[in-house]
Amino acid sequence: MYDLIKAECDAQNISISSLCKEITGSVGNLPTWKKSNIKPAYLKKIAEKLNLSMDYIFSHYDNVSFDYKTALFSQPQRIVVLRSPATIKDDEYSKISKYMKCSLSFLFGMEIKYVPVIEEPQIKLNIDETTAIHDLIYTVLDFCAGGERLQLLQQMISIIVLHNTEIIDKKAKEKLLECKSLVKDKMNRLYDLYENGIPIGKKPKGYGLNFSEFMIIRETLGTNSIKLLFGTKGVQ
Repeated sequence: MYDLIKAECDAQNISISSLCKEITGSVGNLPTWKKSNIKPAYLKKIAEKLNLSMDYIFSHYDNVSFDYKTALFSQPQRIVVLRSPATIKDDEYSKISKYMKCSLSFLFGMEIKYVPVIEEPQIKLNIDETTAIHDLIYTVLDFCAGGERLQLLQQMISIIVLHNTEIIDKKAKEKLLECKSLVKDKMNRLYDLYENGIPIGKKPKGYGLNFSEFMIIRETLGTNSIKLLFGTKGVQ
C-alpha cells in the first residue's frame, strides 16, 4: 500500500514525508507506513488528499481485511450487503421505478434507452420513506456479487444517474472522465450504454456504479442532493 501512495505522491509532486506529517502530525510515522501499517482513519485522509477512491486503492491489494474496510466507512450504517439476487423483489423494482422516474421495462432491460416517466400527481414521501428507498437503491449499488439480473439493474440505475448528472452540470461527462478516483474504462463503458443504448437480450458486461463511485460523483459535481442524481427533485 505504501508503494502505491508513494507513486501517487510523486505523480502529484507531493512529498510523502510532508503528507505523513500533515495526516498524522509526525513524520516519525513514515516507517510504519512503509510497512503498509496505516490506520484506517489515516488512509481515508490520504485518499481524500490525493483524490483517490478506496476502490482504486484496494484494487491493487488482495489481502485487506473486512474489518479494516469496515472501519473506513464514515457512515457506520452503510455496510456492504451481499444478498441473493432473488431478494430484490418485484415490489422493490416497482418502488425504484416510481422513485427514479423510469419504466419497469427499462429496469428489466427491455428498452434500449432511458426515457424519464413523469407520473401525475408525483409521489410524495416522508423522511422515513425517502430514507428507505435510498437504502434500497444503495443496497443494489453495494452488490459486488450476484447474477445477471443484478448486474443489469445496477447498469440501469447507473444510466439514470449519468442522465441526471448532465442536467446538474453540462460538463459532467468531461469532469467525471477526468476524475482520477473513478475508473475511466468503466465510466466509458457506462457512458456507451447511456448514449448508445443497451444491447437487449444480451448478457450484461460488468457492473454499474457502486456506492463509493456514486458518492465520488456527488463530490465531483459539487452536489449534496441525492434526489437530483436519482431524478426525484421535488419529491417531498
